[in-house]
Amino acid sequence: MGRQNVPDIPDLSWRQNDMVINTVSGEAPDGEPRVDVPYKVKAEDLKPGVWHVFPAAYGKDHMSFLGYTETKEDFQAFYKKLYADASSVPTVDP
Repeated sequence: MGRQNVPDIPDLSWRQNDMVINTVSGEAPDGEPRVDVPYKVKAEDLKPGVWHVFPAAYGKDHMSFLGYTETKEDFQAFYKKLYADASSVPTVDP
């Protein structure tokens, strides 16, 4: 998808990916509250009820996030930080 020249989709932001999931729809549902955050976000800056969109991971593809192209240490560190950040967000009662 990212390499195809599709005249019906002139906005290149939809094609910036590794051909599995387009970038725009992979960020947050359309119309939902969202905020762009850096990779080095502080846990207290994450808020419930908001989609937190991290920057695109350049130089990686879907296989990187499955561990196929990463060292064991880098792979584990990425997911440990992701878990720590996500679990630090306060919960809300429905």
